[in-house]
Amino acid sequence: MVIVLLRGLMRDSRHWAGFEQRLRELGHKVICIDVPGSGKLAQQSSPTVLQDYCPALITQIREQLAEIVSRDKQSELPTLHIVGLSMGGMLATLLARQLESEWLQSQVAVQDTQQVTQNVALKVAKVSLLNSSAGNLSPWYQRFKITGLLSAFKRQLLSPAAKPERCQHWSWFECYTLQLTSVLHHQNAKIIEDWSQYRHDNTTSLNDGARQLLAAARFSAPQLTCPLQVIVGREDKLVSTNCSENLSRFYGAELHVIDNAGHDVTLDKPREVAELLGG
Repeated sequence: MVIVLLRGLMRDSRHWAGFEQRLRELGHKVICIDVPGSGKLAQQSSPTVLQDYCPALITQIREQLAEIVSRDKQSELPTLHIVGLSMGGMLATLLARQLESEWLQSQVAVQDTQQVTQNVALKVAKVSLLNSSAGNLSPWYQRFKITGLLSAFKRQLLSPAAKPERCQHWSWFECYTLQLTSVLHHQNAKIIEDWSQYRHDNTTSLNDGARQLLAAARFSAPQLTCPLQVIVGREDKLVSTNCSENLSRFYGAELHVIDNAGHDVTLDKPREVAELLGG
């Protein structure tokens, strides 16, 4: 099985902060993919409908699977465990639905094993949703907590990161993002420096960020048949934990609540999340 990691709004594969390496050290095969408008695909325009992100995501999965199959000399494609954080969780469900449909159709088709990474349907073994939400299950004010945004803004103004001598090379936006999304690392200088550099090197434009936000706001959770689990940080200041509870009920999935963790639950509690993903 291969774990596919997918980040959220205006984030990309660089923002896992070593979580992907932790999974690899535990023996997992890991793929990190980006959405159009972010990361390696920053030059592409972000669609305003989440379903339209899927072709680019599937292309990246197939390309990286091809490398794994070639490196490990495998005769068939491994199954996928799709893990999505926030908007990445929304995309994880849409990816799983599309791949489930393609897998069922492939069962009546003749498969060419010599072109395994190009023609054979990808099989989803599991989906994990981290601090995600859906418009058909939760109201907008739970999916996007205004009080959390204002509280994080106030904390940022009062934090050492707001002092000019500290933040000469720091992005104020990245400082604020950490204040909003992390409980344990909201003033972590190394992470702020790294993320500020990512933003300098290659960032999501405001236009693409707005398009991603619109796409996420329009999202409705689809029906799925594959196993699914929901993971939520109890101290999430951006998205209400009610959203994860609603997803858990909708899918009949187990809900795992992690204490002392915020929206970026893999940053705050990487060991606990890794254990749940490996189970």
